[in-house]
Amino acid sequence: MVLLGTGWIIGVFMAIPEPKTQIALQYIFILLNSSQGIGVFIFYVVLNEQVTNHWLTTLGLKTKVASSSNSSAAKPTSTTNNTLAKSKTENVYENAAAVGGSKDNDHT
Repeated sequence: MVLLGTGWIIGVFMAIPEPKTQIALQYIFILLNSSQGIGVFIFYVVLNEQVTNHWLTTLGLKTKVASSSNSSAAKPTSTTNNTLAKSKTENVYENAAAVGGSKDNDHT
């Protein structure tokens, strides 16, 4: 993460006693450190396809795409059965609440 250390490299050189140099380095330091948040937002939110799709779906700008994992035409039956078994037990807490399970049951 080169982005997170560049401002402090400039900050070390602010110890130079010449006032004009100090002021210039202070402005550079402020600009670099203030742009870090924008850089992190762009690299980890805007350019991340999964996050972008989530927010577009949440805001109603994009419809949620249905998963085609339940299609039995393209898969053998053993894989389809495994997929169905996984989907039934994927969210243990939701299934326990739907069945009326108690807290005493160990779901790990």
